[in-house]
Amino acid sequence: MEGLSFIDTALYFKENFGIKDSIEEIMSEWHKMVSEYYSSVIEVKKGVKEFLEYLKSNNIKIGIATSNSHELVERVLKRNNILKYFEVIVTTEEVSNSKTEPHVFLEVAKRLNVQPDECLVFEDTISGAIGAKRQE
Repeated sequence: MEGLSFIDTALYFKENFGIKDSIEEIMSEWHKMVSEYYSSVIEVKKGVKEFLEYLKSNNIKIGIATSNSHELVERVLKRNNILKYFEVIVTTEEVSNSKTEPHVFLEVAKRLNVQPDECLVFEDTISGAIGAKRQE
């Protein structure tokens, strides 16, 4: 499941575990389950705010490519007062491919108006790193 979009993950669960709920109901339930956690618990790692401030002060454009939902990403960024650093947030739902493919990363570069080979990607999964490195 690593690297799947939010919708694809819900579809995987529905098909493999015989869940009768619709894809929308499954995703809605997951949102309810983690929404409070994203809004009140998750903290950024030490040094992240300073690093983001450094990038911003040096006019380095910053974007997010994620398989999570916009809503949850924005909640955690707002909670940690770092949303202002990111010019774009692109989800795999917007490009119809998982992070194992380069599309979400390429879309971030496009929206930032920079060439992909001028981008540096920080990724927390192996499949995401593979997708970021792939060429179309």
